[in-house]
Amino acid sequence: MVALPMESHHCSCRRKRRHCLCCKELFEPDPRIKDKQHYCPRDKCLTKRQRLNEKDWRIRNPDCVAYQQEQSRKWHKARPRYSQKRRHDHPDLAAKNREDTRLRMQKMRRMFDKSKSIAFAKVRFYNEKEMSLFSYSAG
Repeated sequence: MVALPMESHHCSCRRKRRHCLCCKELFEPDPRIKDKQHYCPRDKCLTKRQRLNEKDWRIRNPDCVAYQQEQSRKWHKARPRYSQKRRHDHPDLAAKNREDTRLRMQKMRRMFDKSKSIAFAKVRFYNEKEMSLFSYSAG
């Protein structure tokens, strides 16, 4: 039996890098996942991926979401003063909730700044005949 010479097998040790769908940065996907990894391992990106998966699940399972909402409604209806009692019994939790809400609303206001909205933006028109500039406020 003649032994054939072993061909030099160059394995592609360097994996193909991809752009993360969230942060757009290059990353090396986990080799166990193959071509299915679209988000890098950063916490921010993984959280975004998880939220999108949850949103997709809710869209695909509207009956389950409606059932969960109904169960929640029944639970709160059976305990009408639960939230008030909890806030009274745990003032530290109430203070933390107020602070968290304040910060969350600040973040929302920054994201949806009305001064940058098209409806509230001042649109400037140039009047060529008079060679003057005047403002028009939409809305």
